[in-house]
Amino acid sequence: MSFSFCRRVVVAGCCLGLSGLTGAEFVQWDFAGNLLSASGGTALVAGFSAPATAAQVAFQTVAIGNGSATIASFGRGTHLRAIHGLGGNGGGSRLNQFTLVLDLNTPSRPSGWAALYQSNPANTDDGEWFINPTRGVGIGGNYGGTVADGSWVRLAVVVDCVAGTLTSFVNGQSVQQTTGLTVDGRWSLGPEFLLFADENQENAPGLVNAVQLRPWAMATAEIAALGGPAAVGIPRPVTPTLTLTRPNGGERIAVSTVEPVTWAATDPGGMLRVTLTSAAAAPVTLGEVPMAQRSFNWAIPPWQPPGDTFRIELASLAYPAVTDTSDANFTITGSGPLNPKFGQPLQQNGGFENQLVDWSVVLGRPVALVTGGTKGAAHGGNRFLHGGLNRPGDAMVRQEIDLLAAGFVPEDLAGPVVVEAEAWLRNRYGAGTFDDQVFCRIVFADADGGDLGSVRCLVAADSVWLRRPLVAQLPPGTRKLRLEIVGRHRRDADNDSMADDFTVRLQRPWPPVTTEPAITKLPMLQDVRPDAMTLLWETDHNFARHVVEWGRSNVAEQVFTRVETLQIDASHFVHRATLTGLERETAYAYRVRSGATVSPTFSFRSAPRRDTPFVTAWWGDNHNGTATLRQHVANLLRHSPDLICVAGDMVNSGNALGEWHDYWFKPLEHLNAAQTTPVVFARGNHDGEHALAYAYSALPGNESWFAFDYGNSRFIFLDSEADGSVSPEQRTWLAAELARPETQQAAFRVVCFHKPPWSQFWNGGGHTQEAFVVNEWVPLFRTLGVDLVICGHEHAYHRGLRDGVTYVVSGGGGGTIDTERVAHWPHVQVEFTRYHFDVMTVNGRRLGWETYDSANQLIDEFSLVSRVPEVGLEPDSKGDWQLSVAGRAGSRYRLEESSALGDWTAVGEVTIPADGSPVNRAWASSGAVRLVRAVALP
Repeated sequence: MSFSFCRRVVVAGCCLGLSGLTGAEFVQWDFAGNLLSASGGTALVAGFSAPATAAQVAFQTVAIGNGSATIASFGRGTHLRAIHGLGGNGGGSRLNQFTLVLDLNTPSRPSGWAALYQSNPANTDDGEWFINPTRGVGIGGNYGGTVADGSWVRLAVVVDCVAGTLTSFVNGQSVQQTTGLTVDGRWSLGPEFLLFADENQENAPGLVNAVQLRPWAMATAEIAALGGPAAVGIPRPVTPTLTLTRPNGGERIAVSTVEPVTWAATDPGGMLRVTLTSAAAAPVTLGEVPMAQRSFNWAIPPWQPPGDTFRIELASLAYPAVTDTSDANFTITGSGPLNPKFGQPLQQNGGFENQLVDWSVVLGRPVALVTGGTKGAAHGGNRFLHGGLNRPGDAMVRQEIDLLAAGFVPEDLAGPVVVEAEAWLRNRYGAGTFDDQVFCRIVFADADGGDLGSVRCLVAADSVWLRRPLVAQLPPGTRKLRLEIVGRHRRDADNDSMADDFTVRLQRPWPPVTTEPAITKLPMLQDVRPDAMTLLWETDHNFARHVVEWGRSNVAEQVFTRVETLQIDASHFVHRATLTGLERETAYAYRVRSGATVSPTFSFRSAPRRDTPFVTAWWGDNHNGTATLRQHVANLLRHSPDLICVAGDMVNSGNALGEWHDYWFKPLEHLNAAQTTPVVFARGNHDGEHALAYAYSALPGNESWFAFDYGNSRFIFLDSEADGSVSPEQRTWLAAELARPETQQAAFRVVCFHKPPWSQFWNGGGHTQEAFVVNEWVPLFRTLGVDLVICGHEHAYHRGLRDGVTYVVSGGGGGTIDTERVAHWPHVQVEFTRYHFDVMTVNGRRLGWETYDSANQLIDEFSLVSRVPEVGLEPDSKGDWQLSVAGRAGSRYRLEESSALGDWTAVGEVTIPADGSPVNRAWASSGAVRLVRAVALP
């Protein structure tokens, strides 16, 4: 889809600002006896990670082809830190369009893998590009070509986060392509990146003759021209020449037409910015296209102001000196009227230069800070919004725009109108770390302020300013816009949610969007409440109205319109809706509608009553195992689960957009599993604290740790990525949650998180326990009566009883099974190293657990009796009182008596025998009113 907006703006995706490059035109390292840059940039710096204990780099002369070259050899675990100095591009703050070329020789791959580049300079997650065990090159289960061990090869990867693609080349030939990349996402580059690094030893020794990084996505023909490896290294780019050929002066061009802008170029490379200039108006960026394309179709809107002083200007983003402009003016004729308010900023004080003037504080105590303080610099100007200094708690500011008062008339708002916005957001800590969360939202309201829906952006997930765009079609009847900036406080004393330069415009799209959105992800249920159900689905554009049609008997009963749309990028929009007023344990039918596109009709049942038995399905670590998970889903649905719970690692890399599609949503669309059964999950280390991991969730609480009642039990989900050194708030919350009388009175207390306290198997060795879990959480589980703890992380199964708590590791969802023993913890009773899933049934005071392999064969089972006591006091045939106490085998209970449910007096203790049979005894009460209870003892 391609369109442009009036006045200011662009093609292919509603971008508000088009960022170009700064710094060098390219960078290169030739390893001529050192790690210095061959292009005048920064030298590489050698570092290391496991299994290396020191960096190992040496230089030697070898034969490559018909010549000899001085190359660098590096040991396994050695990586090279590169500071590229190329700035950002592609509309983001990072390098989003680039080509990385390597002349490389990998003599061996001890792990089967060879990491090629890592975008995270801390090397705390997976690398971004690999040679795999079958010698293919690529990422994420998508590999192609053949890289022979011990042979020199020229590898190239073309990353275009704007187009959403990563393409791999071997000796000039395209061998694979990965889609679903996002601007400023996983594969983009910050100021520095690593060569040959990976966090879990998927690395290899190698020889390297040359490395080149170009700040543009090279065309296939350009890569082919580079050919294969040579002793002289990688050919350097040649500065292109550029000549605009049309419109070059004298043309008469009518509005509502498509005018080809054409140019000639030699040695074309990089992106070209196309700008319309005029003596009567400010320059307008029409778009950015590859210089090698040599043409650009300019769709001229009918309201374009006429004139005879127009020219086209072409400017290379990679080579600032390479430009050309029309030799003479041309004329635009025949424009129609357009309200000049279109395309103009509507917000007031969007940069907070006047502090909080024009903004109302809805929540918390946010402030406008000045550049140069402890929280860094503004994105623009001197001030920016901050969530609150030493003010724990969420924050929100709001500004309302009355569109009629702003100068629009109802006729302006009746046709196809798009709201287009951007904000620059950041947090305190770097990408992938547990942090506060800030996002912006626009609520569409009618004349009376009624909510017609909303659009919001991804949370900021980095310590650098990130541009977050918003685009949506104005719902019919919209008369007001409510602009909101929300800061969720999750860590430390300060709410470090920061925002700046929030800009909002209304636009007329041109050409009009006529295609209906495609539903790219079916609705997933994510709610456990008895009176509500939240669901989310995804479409490929947001130029339509999104609703949920639902009811008890059919979908025609009610229409829910207050849908919130979360924008990921120009072709991924996640829609969230919460149906309320449901009756407990009741079946409902629903379907989602986006424009004229309608999903199939699905059904769900709201959460069970307290005395109703229920079934929960469990697994962990399905990442990179789509076929296995699909089989698990087919098998577990035969057990009719009411709820699906996952112990983390749903994807391999949480900032890889395509993986959320392939590894998570699609397997759970099999047999409509997630469309009919609610899904909740703990966050794993592979899911990470990336913005995408929160885009695709609508979990309770802060979405990292939360608790809920289901039937007669209490479920508690924790985030093992936020240990006590990062977030002491989590342990404080956990202690309070477990101590609540309501939690203590639940029949079962079930805790789920990703990293287990103790591990038995771990490929690669070394990982035997998670120390902070053992030290901070396990004592609470023991003293506050947790019944069952379920984890993943270790790709195996084991269970055992320790201090009265049953611990289960269920990591067989699809990730490569761990088979290398690292420990044998004495409390572990059962263990398996195979793919598996689990079915938990709760019926009254009994919890049953069954574990099945991928063939749906039972491989383990156990049961628990509730430790919450059941007390009976009845007269026998002689008129004497008989007391019975039922509970968990081995549990001790203090008996207490009261006359009026007031003060309770301890009158003895009982211990349930090993066979679990109730304790019966005669009871002589001291008062006329016989009220007796049993209290569990540690």
